[in-house]
Amino acid sequence: MNKKSEVVSTLNNLLEKNCDSKRGYQKIAEDVDQPTLKGWLMSLAEQRENFKKSIKEEIRFLGGEPIISRQVSGPIQEAFENSEILFILNNVDITLTNCLKYELQILDEYSKILRQQTVLPSTINLVIGQQENVKVALSDLKVMVTDPSLSL
Repeated sequence: MNKKSEVVSTLNNLLEKNCDSKRGYQKIAEDVDQPTLKGWLMSLAEQRENFKKSIKEEIRFLGGEPIISRQVSGPIQEAFENSEILFILNNVDITLTNCLKYELQILDEYSKILRQQTVLPSTINLVIGQQENVKVALSDLKVMVTDPSLSL
């Protein structure tokens, strides 16, 4: 595998994670009763949709082919298809803790790209920008997990 296809492969992994988290945040927002938390989750879903678009553009710029999002079914998406998990989603604390874990995984995917040595400046700029937004979401989640009464 050449270096460029390695970067494309890693970007496709990141695209997959963002597809999964977008669907997950939308589903959680549908099941949450708190209006402020619902709005925040929907804004995260919208953010991830924008991330997906940018990542797809970068993959094409690098000469690669983005994965088709309807083919993506990651751990959060699969969990939402399980009715037992949906019952647990009524517990905001557990939901936020799971979101926090998932955001940490996504942050790791961004770090993997930055560790690759043949990443173009356009990819670095994209990854750093999105990574900063994920860090903000993580910060918000950490506050909410520590003190759920502060849930946005």
